[in-house]
Amino acid sequence: MKKKLSIFFADFHIKLLCFLFAVATVFILSYGLQSRRVITLPLKVVMPVGYKATSYIPDSADVIIQGTEDRIYMVNAEKFYLTADFSNVNRTGVSSVPVTINYEGSGDSLNFSSITIYSVPSSIRVYFEVL
Repeated sequence: MKKKLSIFFADFHIKLLCFLFAVATVFILSYGLQSRRVITLPLKVVMPVGYKATSYIPDSADVIIQGTEDRIYMVNAEKFYLTADFSNVNRTGVSSVPVTINYEGSGDSLNFSSITIYSVPSSIRVYFEVL
């Protein structure tokens, strides 16, 4: 038993270094093989009652779909829509809300676990004043 343990721990630092190099290689290759698809979509902004926006509100945002090329082009871009909901604003000043990505294709057989979807910008900041 002692002989087996001594064989395992012999040159352990080299074995550990090789293992870490193998893990790093897998992560680098898997990230390097991913592609990006950028879709510009209109942004629906829900405004608060009793307030007016005095700063710029974007009318579109980019949705970025990242994954392998065979997966990202299976996503139907026409089924996405973006919203930013400011309806909970209750004070004067700058308010920030996230851009929500919605997908209407609930019946699709697409596996979303193999792709990453996010928006740019991920949130919107707007200055509101009382009417």
